[in-house]
Amino acid sequence: MINNEFRLGKIMQKRQMYADTQNKIIETTLILMKSKPISTIKVTEIVRMAKINRTTFYLHFQDVPALIEYIENTLIDELIECFKSVPNNWIQIYSQEQEERFYLKFAQIIETNFSMYQRLMGSNGDAKFILLVRQRLSDYIAPTIITTNDDLNISSDILHELILSGLLDVLQYWIQKDPSLTPQKIARLLLVSRHVSPNQRVKRKQ
Repeated sequence: MINNEFRLGKIMQKRQMYADTQNKIIETTLILMKSKPISTIKVTEIVRMAKINRTTFYLHFQDVPALIEYIENTLIDELIECFKSVPNNWIQIYSQEQEERFYLKFAQIIETNFSMYQRLMGSNGDAKFILLVRQRLSDYIAPTIITTNDDLNISSDILHELILSGLLDVLQYWIQKDPSLTPQKIARLLLVSRHVSPNQRVKRKQ
């Protein structure tokens, strides 16, 4: 029994060391992105700053592009899990209060890793990241929409794109241009952008 507990303790310790090293590699890469484009970062620079050897790096990632892909997909996976926690037709059945609470949860997930989003979407980041976010979230943001029968005759595909674009545009503005906004403010903006057209918010001259 004691031997089994000892082995289990050793296994858990090794797993924690592996996770700690992987986090150090990621954090070091994000630091390097402050001063240089992501496409120019080399394994040599990462291992030197992280104070690990190249063999250790390659135990975790094949190369720098694989490292960036891992970071990006991990962030997006968290967003997808948020959408998986609500019904597929949430956008049709939720009250505005429920919808705003969902947006708040979504914004808080982003806030948790805000610096990562800033690096990836900044001038030294990955220009394809926002496209990847859009592509992967597309199947989870309002996947089932029933449109109204009116004179506009807007298809569900177009409506889906409008909802997806509105959500991502607000998030992109927050991350790239006004990081001082709180998740509560972002949740409110997302709600308003869904239910009030910009034309309604413009003050008309008397």
